[in-house]
Amino acid sequence: MLLSLNDQNSAQEYAKSSISVKKGENLIILDSSHLLGQNDVIFEEKHSERVLLLSEILPNPDSRATQIISELARVIAELIGNERDIVGNLLGLGAPPDKQFIYQQLLEEYTSTPLLNGQQLAFLLLYANVNDTVNPALFSVKTKDGIRQLQNVVLYAPDTPSRYLPLPAILADNYAAATSILALTGGPFKATGEVTISFKPYLDKRRFLIPCVSGLKDEADSIALMEELYALWEEDPEMFSFLEMEEGKSWTNFLHFNPALAIYGSDLALEDERLPEFVIHWLQDEVEEGRRRKRVDFLRIFGVSLSGSDIVRIRKYLLNLEQTLPVLNNLHVGVVKNTLLFLHKEQVLFMFNSDRANLLRDLYGRLPDNVVYNKDIPVPIISSQRICSIELAFVEAAPGIDLVLCSSLLELQYPIHQLPGSLKSPIVFRDLLRKTDALNQLFPLVNIQFDVLNEAVLAAAGIELSTAYYADWKALFPDFRIVGYPGGVPYTLQFEGGSIFDYVKDNIIFFENKIVVNNELNDRNMISRIEAEINLPANAINRLKELFNKYDESIQDFLKRLQSNKTLRDEFERLKEKEKIEQKKKELADGISTNRAYSMKWFMALLELMVMSGSTNPLDNAAGNIVFSRIEYNPSDLRLITLCGPSSSISPNIDLFTDFVAIFSYRDESGEKGKNM
Repeated sequence: MLLSLNDQNSAQEYAKSSISVKKGENLIILDSSHLLGQNDVIFEEKHSERVLLLSEILPNPDSRATQIISELARVIAELIGNERDIVGNLLGLGAPPDKQFIYQQLLEEYTSTPLLNGQQLAFLLLYANVNDTVNPALFSVKTKDGIRQLQNVVLYAPDTPSRYLPLPAILADNYAAATSILALTGGPFKATGEVTISFKPYLDKRRFLIPCVSGLKDEADSIALMEELYALWEEDPEMFSFLEMEEGKSWTNFLHFNPALAIYGSDLALEDERLPEFVIHWLQDEVEEGRRRKRVDFLRIFGVSLSGSDIVRIRKYLLNLEQTLPVLNNLHVGVVKNTLLFLHKEQVLFMFNSDRANLLRDLYGRLPDNVVYNKDIPVPIISSQRICSIELAFVEAAPGIDLVLCSSLLELQYPIHQLPGSLKSPIVFRDLLRKTDALNQLFPLVNIQFDVLNEAVLAAAGIELSTAYYADWKALFPDFRIVGYPGGVPYTLQFEGGSIFDYVKDNIIFFENKIVVNNELNDRNMISRIEAEINLPANAINRLKELFNKYDESIQDFLKRLQSNKTLRDEFERLKEKEKIEQKKKELADGISTNRAYSMKWFMALLELMVMSGSTNPLDNAAGNIVFSRIEYNPSDLRLITLCGPSSSISPNIDLFTDFVAIFSYRDESGEKGKNM
């Protein structure tokens, strides 16, 4: 009937004066009720709308009447098939409620007491995002342990599944409606005034945010967080790859391990890199093989290195357990640091300029500029265990060495592994480190002096030439001397004024008007080297050559006469043999003096020297004679005769000789006539 009236105002007046509604204990008389408009408070967004209830936001008689009449309008509209707004207008509902009016009502009633429910909280936050005059900081809410002001705060929904969240950060149960209104399960809701309401910890791009919690001590809480992370990964695996914890917090404080630094399934790990036992149990407790593999895959995407990961293969290669050079992709700087610490722990040695040393150089190159080498990171030093090798160690400021200096030392056949002992300091191998001013100051290049002439050795072993031609030359040029030294010229390496290594180099040098030459060179070669390499005055070198040529001609003449005269040649051979014997005696005497007294070598040398010294045989007699004073034998067996009482000592080397002849001298039966046999 109301809808049939042509005049809408008349219809509204009729309804107002004629209709009353009773619901439960509530009696609504339209003529005496103050309706606030429609009960639905709508916030329209780009692709959706959020619908709140006025009766919940402002729980008073007027809003209650508005709710009941709104429900009546909906029922009538459904029965007669008409629009709800038309029926509502006839019943006096009018336009949608004024949000500013609602806000003013909240200001009057709830600035001194916490908000009542989730509808109020949702309205306040939604309205604050569309109206700059709304100030959430004037309001407060109850939590499960206290009251929090709505300013610079993160709060969790009452029905949050995260068991590890602190109670003061969780809204009281009477705010449960906010979860659905603000769609918190899809992500946190952020409002003006730095107010965030979240269903649980959440992802923000590549970061995992867990407000109000600084860490988890209980392993059960850490497992609960692992389960939530696992669920997030199943929703979006790509977003989860190498997820970072929010700024100022670390995964270690929450999970008791850092995924980016952890290693699972390999023994090539530091203790700090291994997964905690409760995480391993979480992996292995999954009965179904497929889901267990899926959990392992989750850890891999999370950043944990498995047995086939790049860092494990790098460590295998550096330990010489794998021969194929691995490819270095993007490595976390913490993994690089831990790898260097691992190599230090394992006491791994690297050969200079090897492929493994080059890989080690690449790892050092990935460290940041602010790394503290002498505290946080071990540095490569010259190993004293094996020549041309490097090991890692923690050192304070120490001298350094590079490959160029190492090559110079190796050319002298210097045993580089002895250098730390000689310098009494670790030696840092700088070629593997980055070339920066800071490192140059921390590990300055060691100052070793090369080619310092060893004048003490030269003075002790050097012998001035004594040939006739040299004596004549020196008389003409007394300012110059030629000294022969056995072998190359003696030099020494020096560090801080002390000698650390002696070596020989060059066959000839000239210093302080003294020519030092290798005396193993013949005279002609020696003079040629002097002419080619020593800057002597022209007249001095020419005169030396002339005198030598004259001397050489006389030597050649003697050799020719020696070849043509047999008597002269035999005498020369006799003198040579005599020289050999005297040289042998000298060697035996030296052996007696150098060997331990009464040792076998000492005793053998003494016996042989006694034999040689007691021999009176002429040098041209190749056979030796020994007289024995008696014979001992067994009358029943004449196969063995013992000669006793020798006239001289018998050399132990007598068994090396052959062709022995024995002459027995005896008397006949009468004892008067001697006979030989």
